Amino acid sequence: MSKIRRSVGALPDAQQKSMQIDLQNLAEDFLTAALTTPLRIALGPDNFSLTERATWIERHLFNPANLLIEALSDENAPLRSGWPDLLDQVEPDRETLLRELNILKTYATYLVWNLKDRFEMRPAQSGSSTETIDEQAETKMRRGTSLTQEFKADLGLALQGVFERYFPNLTVSRGSYNKQIGEMSGRFPEFLRICSKAIFPQDPELSDYIIANIIKKPTDGEIKSE
Repeated sequence: MSKIRRSVGALPDAQQKSMQIDLQNLAEDFLTAALTTPLRIALGPDNFSLTERATWIERHLFNPANLLIEALSDENAPLRSGWPDLLDQVEPDRETLLRELNILKTYATYLVWNLKDRFEMRPAQSGSSTETIDEQAETKMRRGTSLTQEFKADLGLALQGVFERYFPNLTVSRGSYNKQIGEMSGRFPEFLRICSKAIFPQDPELSDYIIANIIKKPTDGEIKSE
């Protein structure tokens, strides 16, 4: 917090405490995502491509669930019969199993669908009639974006929300180029770099490229790989 005070500005004690809590909650959310998702983030899980993840889910979740649903069908009841032996083991509740397996199958289907959507293995569908123009633009912007870039952009946008909430009189901008440090300099980019480095100390700070993208309203542009 002392770095924010020096580089961005001081706040009354109550506001500073409130901002600290907001930043802690934000950090917890993004750390949880980073530590449980292949994002090429330090201390995170091993990296897997979107294609590898989709293939793994199909093989290890969707296909086994589908196989078990078929095995538990009424048609296959004779194959599961224990007669004439009286088994000591209690038979599992078939309806519960089928319900949960169908939930798993649906979950796996949508997960694979979303992963494939990101690496454009299927044609992009038009936006839903219930989506706003901004939501449709956001969908278009995310399609084809690497998951790591999207994660960094989401982190930057979340931090931007905190910045605007507690420093409403400061401008959200890239700042100006500082020849001495070789990067853009300003209160907003400094706030992003301080906070992102505090959350992910072993990873690079948010780049000028990411900062430039997150301050734009989603239009017809895309966040591309750096």
